[in-house]
Amino acid sequence: MLSLLSVIQMGAQKTIDLSGDWNFEIDRQDIGEKEKWFNQALKDVIELPGSMPERLKGDDVTVRTRWTGSLYDSSYYYNPYMEKYRREGNVKLPFFLTPDKHYVGVAWYQKEINLPKDWKKERIVLFLERPHIESTVWVNGHKVGMQNSLCVAHVYDVTQFMNPGKCKIVIRIDNRIKDINVGPDSHSITDQTQGNWNGIVGRISLQTTPKVYLEDIQVYPEPEQKVARVKLLIKSSDKSTVSAQVKLSARSFNTEQRHVLPAVSYDVKVMNGIAKQEIVLPMGDDMLLWDEFNPALYKLTAEISTGKGKEVKEIQFGMRRFEIKGKWFYVVKRAGKENAEAIAFRADMDAVCGKDGKPGHYCGHDGHSAILAGFAMWL
Repeated sequence: MLSLLSVIQMGAQKTIDLSGDWNFEIDRQDIGEKEKWFNQALKDVIELPGSMPERLKGDDVTVRTRWTGSLYDSSYYYNPYMEKYRREGNVKLPFFLTPDKHYVGVAWYQKEINLPKDWKKERIVLFLERPHIESTVWVNGHKVGMQNSLCVAHVYDVTQFMNPGKCKIVIRIDNRIKDINVGPDSHSITDQTQGNWNGIVGRISLQTTPKVYLEDIQVYPEPEQKVARVKLLIKSSDKSTVSAQVKLSARSFNTEQRHVLPAVSYDVKVMNGIAKQEIVLPMGDDMLLWDEFNPALYKLTAEISTGKGKEVKEIQFGMRRFEIKGKWFYVVKRAGKENAEAIAFRADMDAVCGKDGKPGHYCGHDGHSAILAGFAMWL
């Protein structure tokens, strides 16, 4: 059982917005790390948040451009009708978003900031909402780490590398398909949809948290029992043993019917810098269930406090049991009733039976045809 929607919003005590001009350089031969570009001044400038194509950085598009994604209709290269779209300066491809500039490889981004004196005793994180694809970070010449997720923000704990005064942040972005290969035609990288761009979009900031903080929150709805099981991972940046109090509250927010849950509080002991805590949140008889026609959601507020600081995070969830059986995803309805219905979603469908029992063909594409085609099968 999983929460149907999980979006965490981080409330920082202090924030430095890093949007604006960054020093920039393309690393075509991927030699920058070996030559220690993180210790050098980069020569070009780019505005972030943004992508290289958006900021007109990279190579001109030609018929020789090596795209990410398959060009299924090769007649583009020899069809006389398409000849005018193969000319330099007027290149346009069928089925593709044709950008003005194109680049796949490594690029470096560099910014110098002044860290305030009152940040000295804070835990500091670098928040990159959406790098594409792999990010590696250096702060003041020290390598912090690498992350390569396409679905969540890249967040780096940079506390030990920063001191009040001038600090240099360097980010290496690599948009080549590497260890984690989602496929050249997947919608997250293919030129047929959003394009395989290099850059960082969304929010880019430095922000502080208390020394004791919420590292992870997961909500597991159990509608039959009318509870939500909340699993917390709590950490202390100085690896100490400390007492903290956790308070949870929840309220519906996207429906006309309002449901506010009373807050529950628990005392937690963080031992050697880490603690795992599971809390059962009673949803009560007025619990609102999520379904595709009435998608009621709750906003869970989690607060952790010690005598030295407090952090608040929010996560959204819906009360519905979600199951996986074989190749099928089930959203179970009418929890606890003998004639319970289920909606089954399946991607990459071939011939399947609809509600009327007749077989039909449904287009599958990149593992999410159920969403694109709005296909659901009632059981």
